[in-house]
Amino acid sequence: MALTYVSEGVPLAGLDWCGRHRVTVTGTKGPLVVLQHGFGTDQSCWHKVLPSLTDDYRIIRMDLAGASSPEAFDARQYDQIDAYADDLLRVLHELEVEECLYIGASVGCMVGMLAALSQPSMFTKLIFIAGSPRYLNDGAYTGGFEQSDLDGLYAAMHNDYQGWISGFAPLAVRSVPQSAAVKEFSESLFRYRPDIALSMARTIFQSDFRAHLPLLQTPTVLLQTKNDIAVPEAVGEYLRQHIRDSKLELLPVEGHFPHLVAPDLVAGALRRHLA
Repeated sequence: MALTYVSEGVPLAGLDWCGRHRVTVTGTKGPLVVLQHGFGTDQSCWHKVLPSLTDDYRIIRMDLAGASSPEAFDARQYDQIDAYADDLLRVLHELEVEECLYIGASVGCMVGMLAALSQPSMFTKLIFIAGSPRYLNDGAYTGGFEQSDLDGLYAAMHNDYQGWISGFAPLAVRSVPQSAAVKEFSESLFRYRPDIALSMARTIFQSDFRAHLPLLQTPTVLLQTKNDIAVPEAVGEYLRQHIRDSKLELLPVEGHFPHLVAPDLVAGALRRHLA
C-alpha cells in the first residue's frame, strides 16, 4: 500500500489525477475509506463527519470533475456518469490503492457502483447515502420526477442560477433557508460555474442504472432518509430488492443531505456499517 508520501489532510497537487481532483488523505492508520460527494457540493461537505472516522480509518476525499478546476471540465467528456467513475479509478490507481471501503452520497453512489463493477477486487464494501439508479418515473418505477419537472429545473438553472439556488437549496436540505445546512449547500452551489452545474444536472438526472444493479457483487449498505426531494423512499426499497444481499437502513432524518443536517447520526451509521 502506498500513501506514505501523503501529508495529513494536504491536497496532493503534485500528482496528475490527484491534483486535478484536489485529492486529500486524512488519518494515519486503519483501512482506507473513500468519501465521495454528490452534485452541488465538493469534498468539504464531509467536514462534520470526518472527525469521527479519522481515528480508525484513512480517509480519501476527492472532488468530482466540475466541482473544482472548472477549466478542466469538458461537458462532452462528462455527459455520462461513467466518466466520473473512470476518474475515481484513475485516482485510486495513482495512489496505488489495492482495496478500500467506499462511501458515496447522491450521484457519488452510482459513481462508486460503476467503479466497483469495473474493478470489483478494489472495493470491499459500498455504502450509499441517498443514492438513486434513476430519477425519472418510469411506469411502475417511482424515481421522483416527471420529465416536465426536470425540464423546468433545467430552465430555471439556465435563466436565473442564483434564483434557482435560493429556492432549490431549502427543498433539497429540508430545512429553513436560514439554517446552517441550507447556507452551506447554497454556498457550495454558488461555487459551481452555472454552465457546469447545468451540464452535470442533465447528466445525473437523465441517467438510468437500473440494469446494472443485479450485476453488483460488492456488499452494499443503503442509507435512506425521509422526505428526500430527489430520492423517494421507494427508491431505497428498489435498490434493496435489486442489489444482491444489500442492507437498507432508514435514517430518522429528512432531506438529501443528512451528513450536513445530522452528521452525528450519519457518522454513527457509517461506523456501524464500516466495522
